[in-house]
Order: sequence, then C-alpha cells, then structure tokens
Amino acid sequence: LRFAQTKTFENVGAEMTSVMRFHPFESVLAVVDERSGVSLWDFNDGAAVARWNNGDLRTTSIEWVNAHASSLLLAGDVDGVVRVWGGLGLEQGPYEERSVRVVSAFRAIDVVSFQKSAGLVCSWSAREAHLYCAGDANSLVSWDLERECSVRAMATDTDACATVVTTLPLQPHRVTLGFADGQLKVFDLRDRATRPCQSYAHEHSSWIVHADAHKHS
Repeated sequence: LRFAQTKTFENVGAEMTSVMRFHPFESVLAVVDERSGVSLWDFNDGAAVARWNNGDLRTTSIEWVNAHASSLLLAGDVDGVVRVWGGLGLEQGPYEERSVRVVSAFRAIDVVSFQKSAGLVCSWSAREAHLYCAGDANSLVSWDLERECSVRAMATDTDACATVVTTLPLQPHRVTLGFADGQLKVFDLRDRATRPCQSYAHEHSSWIVHADAHKHS
C-alpha cells in the first residue's frame, strides 16, 4: 500500500494544527491553529478561501452543520462555549462575497476541573439535528440546535474528562464517549434512566484519541 502526496497547505503564521474537519460534500477543509485561528481551504486548489478568529481561548472541537444546504461551522472552546459561524459562502457565488459571522452562541457544558483537560468535544447528528457535547464536564449533554435548547444531560460517572464523542449516522441514539483514562462508554439515549450507560470497556489507562462506531451488517 503506497500513498501519494497530492497537496500541501502552508498555513502562514500558525505553529501547529489543533483541529481539522473535511466538509462532507464540498472540497473544503476547516483547520484551527493553536491560537483559535480558523481557516477554510479548497483542497483542490490548495488555497485558503477564508480566515477568521474564533475567540481568545483554545478551540478544541469543530463540526460542519447543515452541510447539505447552507453550511455552518460550529466551533467549541476550552471554556465550554460553542459558536456557530455562518456566511461561509461554500455553495453559492464567489468566495469574495462571503461575510463570515456568528449566527449563534451558547454554553454547551458546565466546565469542571480534571487532572487532564480536553476542553469541549462535540459530535453533530444531522439525522436528528442534535449536537452531543462532553469534555471537561460531568455530563454528556444533548442540544437541539433547531430550538437552541438543551434537551438532556446524562452523568458520565467518571473521574476523567471525555476526549471523544461519536455517533452512528443511522443510530444517533447511541453515543460513544472515550475518556482520558482509557475508558469507553456507550450511552443509549432511548433509555430514560438517569444513567443510561449501555456498555463499558476499559482495556488501558491511556488517552482515547479517536473512536468510530460501526453497525454490524
């Protein structure tokens, strides 16, 4: 198996890339640097098409929202605040006509102190238009972005911060959390119990970097 490099992006002024996310339909990559500077890159041309700053604090999570129509970019900070950015101009007209602006902002989690910090981590479910938020918090919180309100909070019952949130596209009621101490927990949101943890694994004590859920065929 051999891989060929096709593009190189030179993010001038940035010392590192902290978060990045491909757009599911457009040839655009969203990149966040160590100072919460956000840039959108056309990966066919290898050029930046937009740049702005998400705020003064470290950005720890980004998600594309409403990607099938007028795309929004959601950015979560280490203090638990989410900003939703619009006016990206990905689907209509030249990029020069963009007017990037905040269209919504809210505090997604109540931040608590842990020995290791992940900030805010999120996962967007397009099927339900819900945003699942965790991180430096004692709960997994489900937000309805259409109504702009929190619909449920579930205790994580752990002494470690959540580092990963992921869902199954066709089963968004199942949410998997990975933690800084190596734990993995799957929550079934159909269970109305106070602590609807469906399954649990803890094979090591290292930071969970990534988790991806798949449905058996």
